[in-house]
Amino acid sequence: MSRLILLTLLLACAPDEDHADEDTFPAHTTTGTAPGTTSSTSTTTPGTSTSSTTGSTSSTGTTSTSTTGTTTPGTTDEAWRFTAIDAGYEYSCGLQRDGDVQCWGDNGEEMVNDAPEGDHVQISAGWETACALDSAGAIACWGAWAEGTGSPPEGSFASVTVGGEHACALDADGMPTCWGDDDLEQSDAPEGPFAQLAAGYLSTCGLRGDGSVECWGYNGNDQTEPPSDSFRFIDGGIQLYCGIRDDDTVACWGRDNNGTVSEVPGGAFETVSAGSPHACAIDAVGAVECWGVTEPDSDRGQATPPEGTFIAVTAATWHSCGVLESGEARCWGQDDVGQASPP
Repeated sequence: MSRLILLTLLLACAPDEDHADEDTFPAHTTTGTAPGTTSSTSTTTPGTSTSSTTGSTSSTGTTSTSTTGTTTPGTTDEAWRFTAIDAGYEYSCGLQRDGDVQCWGDNGEEMVNDAPEGDHVQISAGWETACALDSAGAIACWGAWAEGTGSPPEGSFASVTVGGEHACALDADGMPTCWGDDDLEQSDAPEGPFAQLAAGYLSTCGLRGDGSVECWGYNGNDQTEPPSDSFRFIDGGIQLYCGIRDDDTVACWGRDNNGTVSEVPGGAFETVSAGSPHACAIDAVGAVECWGVTEPDSDRGQATPPEGTFIAVTAATWHSCGVLESGEARCWGQDDVGQASPP
């Protein structure tokens, strides 16, 4: 995808008054998780952006068609139940209870067919690159940019998060390692330790052990200027980050797409996922609430979640997914290439 096309897609996600100045908005090549997919994980280890009741994942994709749907999985096999889920550009991936990674949707960059086998504990789905962390702490990545984001460092890690053409990981001591694109210093992590990292599009945020958040990289929409509140979890999207404060309330910062920052719902939440024109969160009883889609041309149903008790949620651009407490995956929103049709 060319830099001009990607810029057009990103600007299309926000109303005119929220657009960044095109003279200062950086031209950039295709991104590995345009919205910061942060990671999905079955456990809460240091540095993971979890897709669970204590964390969330998000990445965004975009497409011009408007096919929508809400789907449920077609299998009752226990091994195929999911513990975590993350959504990228026109595809989604889930972490099964047996540790396998299962992906569905567009396979243009082998995003579906190349998912690794084995015993994994975390996944992170980016724009067209995804990574998985296995039980031994090794990272495997697949999809686009095999020479950059898709080439993780060797070693043992506790978590991984994929961003726009860059990715970051934390070791067991909370020390960060980032790789891939660093044109805007999104891979130039400050000295650790961190409790969690969340890679977004062109930027990264880190959660310190004291609950403070520190961000670096591109700041065209104030996405690297987090509030001074104390957080227990953060997640990144396209120029957008959201977090759960210590009092379980949600705060978002960055580009205010249709109220994603200014119209955050009140109440107590377990986890949150920052997408692009919308964000989603799971409340204290497991219900999913989404906000940010108010313009008809950006509404694909991605902010209209089904009923149920969820343990994980991920907001992309035109679709969203979650995991029910039964382990079944459900997706809603655009489904033109099967990205909202989990197995």
